[in-house]
Amino acid sequence: MTLRPLCAIIATALSALTASGQPNPLDDVERMTNTFISQPDAHAISYDEPAWRAAVERHMAAATDSALREWRPKNLIRIDAASGDATAWCATWARKGQSRLVWMATAKVGEQRETMAFVDDLSSTDSAFVIRHVVNEGLDGICVTDTLGNSAKLTIGDIVSRMAMRIVTSSTDRTDSEKDAAEAVVIKRLNKATATLTGDLSGMPELTVCDSPDEALRTVTYMLAYSDFSSRCGGWMAMRTKHGTHIERLTDTTHKIGAPEMAVLNSKSWYGALYTSIIQFRQDRKNYYALLGYKGADATTKTRVIEVVSEGTGGQFTFGQAKSFIHPKQRFRRRIFKYSINASMTMRYDAKAEMIVFDHLEANSRIMTGRPEFYGPDLSYDAYLLTDDGWKFQSDIQVTKEKGAQPNKEDEETLADNYEPLNQNRQPRASAGGTSPVTRTTRRSSSSDKWSGQSRQSTSRRTSTSQGNSWLDKGKGNSAPNIRSR
Repeated sequence: MTLRPLCAIIATALSALTASGQPNPLDDVERMTNTFISQPDAHAISYDEPAWRAAVERHMAAATDSALREWRPKNLIRIDAASGDATAWCATWARKGQSRLVWMATAKVGEQRETMAFVDDLSSTDSAFVIRHVVNEGLDGICVTDTLGNSAKLTIGDIVSRMAMRIVTSSTDRTDSEKDAAEAVVIKRLNKATATLTGDLSGMPELTVCDSPDEALRTVTYMLAYSDFSSRCGGWMAMRTKHGTHIERLTDTTHKIGAPEMAVLNSKSWYGALYTSIIQFRQDRKNYYALLGYKGADATTKTRVIEVVSEGTGGQFTFGQAKSFIHPKQRFRRRIFKYSINASMTMRYDAKAEMIVFDHLEANSRIMTGRPEFYGPDLSYDAYLLTDDGWKFQSDIQVTKEKGAQPNKEDEETLADNYEPLNQNRQPRASAGGTSPVTRTTRRSSSSDKWSGQSRQSTSRRTSTSQGNSWLDKGKGNSAPNIRSR
């Protein structure tokens, strides 16, 4: 054997020996994942998920692009995007009636390569599933079906958009510029994806999806929380008509709207909110939809919104076209409630009573009247009652566990009204920054006890039974991703 071939063999052996001393980080990912999906119970996988995700993302980030391209673990199904900008590895987990999709992906999100790990619940108790690569409207996604392939249990419409949305809705581990850049990626990919936005979005939990009772209107919204405690919303609105599906991108311009409770707006001048409920109603022989929403405000306050949307001229969406909210002396196009960052306000629609019921907000002391950052619920409720003429304001309604919300009788309505619209550019005279639409009567307590973020006892007409067991289950429902408690 000549010297040159011998040297080549020795060099190859030394290279292999050196490589064996530096294990591939992806080997650890495979080992950790196999251990993770073999956990014997649901509690273990839920408890260990954050640690598993962090470790997987750290190891995958350390791997080279070439190593990731070649990595094909035995127990994970590999999905390569047709566009070449994403690769995912998936497995299913099922124990004791609970099932999950465990997956990880690497993709180019904007100008950066990102690696992420996910655990998604499957809407099934089956112990066996089929994981498929799906391509729709040029987007590469993942679909999990039952063993026969007849019923979809989870659909991730676009792997890259899912990864970008995690960045957009993250709370602390991403910079403001990273969130804005990731949002731009989502908008570019989903803006014209009609079938994706109107289809199954179960695999995009970072998006808040709401459908109207008649299934004609859909809202898809999300929220960005910035480092200075400000926030901004975004999303899409879709309307199904006999001519097809019309979709508009929603652009949040809250800071530019001078009198938000009186302004007629559109999708390009939108009072942004994360919509959580849609109520269909008719007014003046036209169809309207009332949208219940939430948005962060600033470092000291949070905001609840009741919006009204309709189909305007040329099929475009119009917000606040009609003055739908009726008060004794004035009517308003939308309602905006501001309250302390330390408080939590509930708002729900009672279909039986046809009322939007919400916490009455009160300052924690009289000297703080008119300052939203000191307002919170006082354990009594106001409402808007649906009438042929719009939503009529009801003060201090009775709410019981047995009967739900009960509208006030007409002969009991002896309310003065000194409410004026909330204006972005000045401090309104009405209490709670425009959230208290009437002067309180003696039916409510005038106590100055601090509520400290919690409801306090009031002298409203509610029964003692309802005080302990309100139909509004505080702290549940209408959740917003990565936003402080509402």
